[in-house]
Amino acid sequence: GYLPLAEELRRARAKGLCEEKLEAAEARLIDDDLPPAIALLEAALRAAEASHERLLQAHVLTRLGDAYREKGEFRIARDMHSRHLLLQGQQVEEGSGRDAAAIRTALAGGG
Repeated sequence: GYLPLAEELRRARAKGLCEEKLEAAEARLIDDDLPPAIALLEAALRAAEASHERLLQAHVLTRLGDAYREKGEFRIARDMHSRHLLLQGQQVEEGSGRDAAAIRTALAGGG
C-alpha cells in the first residue's frame, strides 16, 4: 500500500522522536535513574505507536518491561512483555519469516 505524503512524514517524524526519547531514556538507565527513564520510555512508546513501526514498538516495549521490572513493578513489566509478544505474533502472521515458537523460545531465554 501507498501512503499519502503527509502520513508518511508524520510517521517518519514520530520515528525520529521515538529514537530521541529512547536515547535519552537509555542514558538515564545507565545512571540508574529509573523514574525519568520510564517517563521517557513511555513517551518513546507513544511515538513508536504513531510511527507504525512494529520492530521499534517491540524494542521500546522490551526496554520498558525491563525498566519496570528493575523498579519492582512486576505486573506492569509482565504487561509490557505480553504486549511485546503480541506484536511479535502479529509480525509472524504477516510472514516476517520467523515462526511463533522460535520467538517464544528466544524471549523465554531473554534473547
